[in-house]
Amino acid sequence: MGALYYIRCANKWLNGGIAKSAFALPAIRLSVIKNKMEYLYTVWFKNKLLDPNDQDHEWPACIIIEAEDSKKATEWGDFLAKKYSNKIGTESYIHSSIEILNLEKDTELSSTPRIKYGYEATDNEIGW
Repeated sequence: MGALYYIRCANKWLNGGIAKSAFALPAIRLSVIKNKMEYLYTVWFKNKLLDPNDQDHEWPACIIIEAEDSKKATEWGDFLAKKYSNKIGTESYIHSSIEILNLEKDTELSSTPRIKYGYEATDNEIGW
């Protein structure tokens, strides 16, 4: 059983629940917009300049992506995350995950950036 922890998501701390299942969201009331779904994309970065024991050495960022399917949402999120990582140089892309956005459970994500597949959001729009 994993430990309880919190994640930083779009400059807001959210209760992540049990570590090994923090992003498992049940499909109850899903966000659907014109045959497209909204997905919660989470990417993990590692700061090359910080000591591995520093709590900010590895950090997550979250974006809500509107796309036709989870594959496209992941593809677009990874594109933006790797573009940011390459541009900054100090933040290495580690991995990402994607979950269907659950409107009943994920109401506290209202401040999380929302983008559409194909829109090249700026770093300021994303908030990383």
